[in-house]
Amino acid sequence: MRAFVRISLFGWALVGAAALAAAEPPGAARFATYEAMRAELGRLVAAERFGEAERLLTEGIEEHPERLRANTFNIAYVRSRLGDGEGAAAALERALAAGEWYGKFDFLDDGWAALRASPRFAGIARQCEARRAEAEKAVQPRLDVVVPPGTPPGVRLPLFLALHGGGENVDALRPHWTSPLLAAGFVVAYPQSTQLVAPNGFDWLQDLPRTLAELRAVHARLLRDYPVDPARVVVGGFSSGGAAALAAVAADAFPVAGFVSLCPARPDGFDAERLRSAAARGVRGVLLTTARDRRVGEQREMAAEMARAGLLAGFSVSPDAGHWYPPDLAVRLDAALRDILPALPEAAAVDRSEVERAVRDSIGWALAKDRLRLESLIAHDDGLLIFHPDSQSTVRGWQAFVPLVDGFMDPRFRATRSEVRELATTFSRAGDVAWFSALLDDCAEWEGSESCWRDARWTGVLEKREGRWVIVQMHFSLAADAVRREALAGGS
Repeated sequence: MRAFVRISLFGWALVGAAALAAAEPPGAARFATYEAMRAELGRLVAAERFGEAERLLTEGIEEHPERLRANTFNIAYVRSRLGDGEGAAAALERALAAGEWYGKFDFLDDGWAALRASPRFAGIARQCEARRAEAEKAVQPRLDVVVPPGTPPGVRLPLFLALHGGGENVDALRPHWTSPLLAAGFVVAYPQSTQLVAPNGFDWLQDLPRTLAELRAVHARLLRDYPVDPARVVVGGFSSGGAAALAAVAADAFPVAGFVSLCPARPDGFDAERLRSAAARGVRGVLLTTARDRRVGEQREMAAEMARAGLLAGFSVSPDAGHWYPPDLAVRLDAALRDILPALPEAAAVDRSEVERAVRDSIGWALAKDRLRLESLIAHDDGLLIFHPDSQSTVRGWQAFVPLVDGFMDPRFRATRSEVRELATTFSRAGDVAWFSALLDDCAEWEGSESCWRDARWTGVLEKREGRWVIVQMHFSLAADAVRREALAGGS
């Protein structure tokens, strides 16, 4: 049985023949190349000849100081397999003394049991976490986008939002997450989480609210800047990324037509009510896993729950594979996409859903102060017009709107609750303009003192610009007789 551990310097580093043969530069004295030395190491580990593997690494670490982190990691592993937890800790401490650190997932495998039993392990873990937290402060978002060459102007393509696994990065995902259909007919976006868990590895599940906020921002940017059809958005990914895709669907974080999740864990908020709600929105998805994934039992249960909710378009298990990308993933991706896309709702239904979401979010954004969401909903031009009930607060143009939003971001302001009722939408014959009416209750505090609009009459106009609905005009008013009654009753 192969032992494998996550070490972010190499993505998944298999401490076994396959991964230990995957390294790079020129070699030790006993071997023609460094790869040859690593291949021999993999052979020894696969045969569980850990004593010989340790001797080989002890020589290699001196001959390849540029590989200190990888070699100390592997020395620690084989010593742990030999039951020498103290020796394993000493190898890692050598790398820590040189400024290196290890990731959150690096020592979870059963082969590290002896190391974890060492009294020194807690100190090693603390040092690594401190360095990880400091390094995370410098992390910047990354987004790679691939548009098929020769896409004609004006043509809008389906979008696949592909999410890397935990401890991985975009560079690790991209060679695996591709297929003929994706290459020929999709805009494929590869965002990278900002949640650092290894020196060059990231995760989506350390802070799920942060993940959903990042994905909403990515979705808005893609609709704004790329030739994307908002009615044909599919989200998916591997492991942590597959779980984040399911979480985004369950939370209705942004409009999607479907999902493809490979080897996911069960995310928070993945419950029957949310699954039924997603199915009612027309979402359909495919769950992929492998026969030797450690969560395959849980994934079968998840697939059954999705099927009962009417959400599941397909479920398949790749044989003879563990928690990794199956060799026929491209074939399985294309089959999943063909299952999902025919189930799309009619364009008119998608537009109505997006308009209603935009209207509700233009008020609801304030509860979490999601400024990026609000800004994605409002026209950024001089034609923007907002009438408020008082005569002093009329907004004309985007530049006049920005200071209003700045005021809402003041920590003394806190939105407390809102409710949109009797929302009605109508569309132009061309389908690129919509207008709405609703009744609105909206309450907020300023320095702890609450005031509310109750039964405010709210109307507005949206335009569909580059595939995205934006608000160009709104009018809020309060019925004069209701205002007088409330004033006489001493209301706010």
